Amino acid sequence: MLKNSLRLCLISASIFLLQNTYAHGAHNHGSAKINLGVQQTTATIQMEMPAVSMYGFEHEAKTQNDKKAVSEAVEKLKKNISQIVKLDSALGCTFSPNKIEPFVKDEDGDEDNMKDSKTKNKKIEGEHGDFRAEFNIKCQKDITGSKVTFQFKPFFPNIKQIDAQVLSNSTQSASKITNDKGFLQL
Repeated sequence: MLKNSLRLCLISASIFLLQNTYAHGAHNHGSAKINLGVQQTTATIQMEMPAVSMYGFEHEAKTQNDKKAVSEAVEKLKKNISQIVKLDSALGCTFSPNKIEPFVKDEDGDEDNMKDSKTKNKKIEGEHGDFRAEFNIKCQKDITGSKVTFQFKPFFPNIKQIDAQVLSNSTQSASKITNDKGFLQL
């Protein structure tokens, strides 16, 4: 029951965030969108960012080199998630991956605005792929009211801006984190 309530809170937050940030087909390289659903000692975190910010390209991995880059990014995220999403160590939190989608095709059909000199500045249509991940967080103490900071730069230096939002039974807040400076109040 508790897990379902938390998931419902997170889904509601996601819908709200997606309506506000994707209304104009936003796909900003170097940015990430993070939603946290918090309920006392548990939380769920959802992350979405352009794939190029995670592993250097945003098409579906087909070559061995591409697949290796994707695999390395996934493993780096899994291994370092508690350092990337930093909660107070006194809370005794552990992270476990729930779902990781290294390539999700951008559904809004945006065209890549790059120009190609060979085609006399005609637009090149290209894939815009996103990287999505969801982690469950279980803490020994209530995390409501604590702060979370983000440290993407040491692990994924191309992520420079984070639009983070939290939703719990007692609060809803949002914060824009630039170059890992700032926090989100839970």
